[in-house]
Amino acid sequence: LTAVSRPGRGEPRFIAVGYVDDTQFVRFDSDAADPRMEPRARWVEQEGPEYWDRETRKANDDAQTFRVNLNTLRGYYNQISKHNAEAAGAADHYRNYLVGECVEWLLRHLETGKDTLLRAD
Repeated sequence: LTAVSRPGRGEPRFIAVGYVDDTQFVRFDSDAADPRMEPRARWVEQEGPEYWDRETRKANDDAQTFRVNLNTLRGYYNQISKHNAEAAGAADHYRNYLVGECVEWLLRHLETGKDTLLRAD
């Protein structure tokens, strides 16, 4: 099973394929004009319409599950990205403090306390 997201806001593409050994025997593509589970090997073509309807329903259910999971994953990614951006903002804030206000206070304290600090007792 493969689910692929695309740029933009379109629905993700979902492809399901079935293999026996190295032989593909079924395929489902959500981008098809009529998304259905389709035979890819002659020996599976003999299955009746109930089989194909059931397999199509299962593939559509799987596609929906993958869409939900992908959207959940996108949400996690966006939260992490937002958190990283906020952390970067906090880091910038602290860096600005350290190279600015902190240095100013350090210089002020060194100046006002120089008599005590330079004493060689």
